[in-house]
Amino acid sequence: MNLTELEQLCLYHVSESLDESNVIDVYIEANDGPQVLEKVIEMCYDVIQSNFARVSRSAPFCALSQPLMLKIIERVVPKLNRLNSEHLNSVLSANQNDTATERPETPNEDENA
Repeated sequence: MNLTELEQLCLYHVSESLDESNVIDVYIEANDGPQVLEKVIEMCYDVIQSNFARVSRSAPFCALSQPLMLKIIERVVPKLNRLNSEHLNSVLSANQNDTATERPETPNEDENA
């Protein structure tokens, strides 16, 4: 096994075991090591983004240093806002299409009297 294969095996193991309960600890370690582990940090961002509501209320997140917390917020929150905005736009679009095809407008009963 060469070094590249070993790295891929380690990254696979980390990605399989990473969840909202350990993501902040792994994120801290990936940032604090002698060599910043960019691939691990990216995996952490994905897990944090997917579970932001729970992760952001966790004790490890609240105990993060200000620079690390700021890095997470700057990276994850804009993506969440964009995703929420895209989702909201698609829901609104679907609702407008459903409303337009539900039934044609009928005159008010009061207008006919």
